[in-house]
Amino acid sequence: QLRNSCNIDFSNKCLLQCPFCQRQSIEGRDKVKQSFDMSFEDWKKIIHTFKGVHMCGQLSDPIYHPQFIQYLQYAAERKKRIHIHTTGTGKKKSFWKEAFSIQHPIRWVFGIDGLDQKTCNLHRIGQNFHQSFKAMLLGSQSHHRIVWQFIPFQHNEHQIERAKEIAHKYNI
Repeated sequence: QLRNSCNIDFSNKCLLQCPFCQRQSIEGRDKVKQSFDMSFEDWKKIIHTFKGVHMCGQLSDPIYHPQFIQYLQYAAERKKRIHIHTTGTGKKKSFWKEAFSIQHPIRWVFGIDGLDQKTCNLHRIGQNFHQSFKAMLLGSQSHHRIVWQFIPFQHNEHQIERAKEIAHKYNI
């Protein structure tokens, strides 16, 4: 019998240095050192056990797993519900085209906390706003379900209404 879904952290990689992330604490750094990229055999076990998978890392961004596309394709071919949380930074357009070409409804959640490089980079340190935003738009144009995770802070709350307008315009 299949279980509903699980949330996994299937890598130990992230390019960002968010101040509230576990990766930035001493205990979190130890967790990162002890973690690793999930094997394909373990991925297959998860896919065959659950109806869906949430790739919302606490220590990593799932897109940095070296075989991310292969794993995603495997889950999609088996018609699994897939939710991916990412910052969208650090990957080339070719990566995004390949990921978004997978013909299966995938829910992508992009964490972008602002409308420009300055505001989004204050919390998600190291994020490239333009890369992330372009990836999010490409996902929307590719007819995937795109969610814009915009965490309000004092430094970006003045941008929330404009972000809502942009999200509505691009079906995000």
